[in-house]
Amino acid sequence: MLRFAEQGEHQSHGFIISYIHKIIRFIKNFQTRHSLATQIQEIKARLHGVSERRKRYELHSSMDQIAPASMWHDRRGDALLIEEAELVGIDKHKNKIIEWLVEGESSLGVISVVGMGGVGKTTLVKKVHDDQRVKIHFQLRAWITFSQSFKIEELLINMMRQLFDQYNKEAIPQAVEAMNDVQLKQKLLEFLKGKSRVLITTRFKNIASSCIIKSDPDIYNLHPLSDEESWTLFCNKTFRSNIKNSCPLELEGLSQNILSKCEGLPLAITAIAGVLSTKQKTKVEWETIYNNLVYEFVDNEKLRSAMNVLSLSYEDLPYHLKSCFLYLRFFPEDELIEPMRLIRMWTAEGFIQIKQGIKSLEEIGESYFFELLNRRLFQIEGITADGRVDTCRVHDLIREIIISKARDQNFGSIVVAGDAKDTIMVDKRIRRLSIHNGCEKIIIAQEAESFIHLRSLFMFRVDTLSNTFRSAFFFSRPKLLKVLDLRGAPLEEFPEEFTNCFHLRYLSVRNTKIKENPDSMKKLQNLETLDLKKTYVSELPVGILNLYKLRHLLVYYPYNFD
Repeated sequence: MLRFAEQGEHQSHGFIISYIHKIIRFIKNFQTRHSLATQIQEIKARLHGVSERRKRYELHSSMDQIAPASMWHDRRGDALLIEEAELVGIDKHKNKIIEWLVEGESSLGVISVVGMGGVGKTTLVKKVHDDQRVKIHFQLRAWITFSQSFKIEELLINMMRQLFDQYNKEAIPQAVEAMNDVQLKQKLLEFLKGKSRVLITTRFKNIASSCIIKSDPDIYNLHPLSDEESWTLFCNKTFRSNIKNSCPLELEGLSQNILSKCEGLPLAITAIAGVLSTKQKTKVEWETIYNNLVYEFVDNEKLRSAMNVLSLSYEDLPYHLKSCFLYLRFFPEDELIEPMRLIRMWTAEGFIQIKQGIKSLEEIGESYFFELLNRRLFQIEGITADGRVDTCRVHDLIREIIISKARDQNFGSIVVAGDAKDTIMVDKRIRRLSIHNGCEKIIIAQEAESFIHLRSLFMFRVDTLSNTFRSAFFFSRPKLLKVLDLRGAPLEEFPEEFTNCFHLRYLSVRNTKIKENPDSMKKLQNLETLDLKKTYVSELPVGILNLYKLRHLLVYYPYNFD
């Protein structure tokens, strides 16, 4: 299957026609034998599958509301961090915060929601952000997530993009993109004149206190669920096949004991419910689960039990899903992850197991993804118009579990620029490497062999590539490399050395300044996914016709080269 540009980008009619013509010329020369009738049948089957998925994964709850067409292209979607059915006791908190937002002084105000990890801060604030009362009161709204290693310029530009999109209905001007953080702050203040509000979430009271800009601070402390609320949430998620969502009498005692380990945290409750919902409703089965809830990981007494519950969610995974789950380690903590991107990487790594009766690896990968989703190991961040998951994210507590388990298994390494603890010695033992923000913390052990056994390399928000790193990488000739994700990397030319990676199956140079691909790409005989979206590539080399295993070709570009 060849997949061309994904729909949903805003382009002029004339450019779309021109682009389609280029695609048609390419298709005419490509050696495929897929008939139109087969494609139509696949589309029909996919539409049927959409309907089934919406029912199965309960994605209909927020999509039934009427919304303007432009919202379907917002990558934030409806941000179903926890489904409506799980939002136990949230209304009282939401209404209070909305009251603070829309009333009070006419000057700029900051409201902080403070609570321990997993208590539901982000879910609450997203419900406030999307409430109709807030939409009416505030003409412009922006939703920003960021990690501990964020760059202030990226955060501000992201915010400006959202504000420009709503205010001017146009792309952010290039002049703004080129501003430094001081200029961006000044520009942002132009939007925040008058009765503007900033709503933040944090675990730390000192951060909330540092945001106070008036004598009467607006700090909302979000506490764990009460025993009654916890029980309601637990039953809703564990016994949803039961008409009344009620717990069998013989399991009530064990259920209460298990629930006590969750410390009233919605994240932990839904995680353990995700495990229990897959088990037989017998005392023997549930006693086994309870006995496995031993204390470990965390020094903080309040979090120890909850983290232990989340750890059990990993231990209970089938073997074939554990590697898929640990793969999330390589993404930054604030990264919005596209399911198909993840599934293609799993496929390239060989994590997807062929099943009888399922005709494609993508379908199997999708079933893996939704099994993890059902176990509440992902959080849905965006939904498309046809009911598919657009983007997802990993809660920071879940991510701590992933990091711990991946470290124990030597699954792969991460280096984060700016983190003093993250200096890493790269040698031939490295199997997977993810680089965040820069390469300066990487020490090359032995140039000739440093990357010789590397299977996957990821780069996120890397502005510069050191000559030492490039030299060592290409000199090592990592012939075992299967996944190379250089999305947004500082590349202006396609490195010819990449074409020596014979086993490469997944290659992404999306959002780089590469202008052309060499004909030597034909040597990548095992390549399955080639992502050239948002590059300057306007033509494809003839040699690409020899990539007989290529299944996904993403070639959309937003620039006019005429």
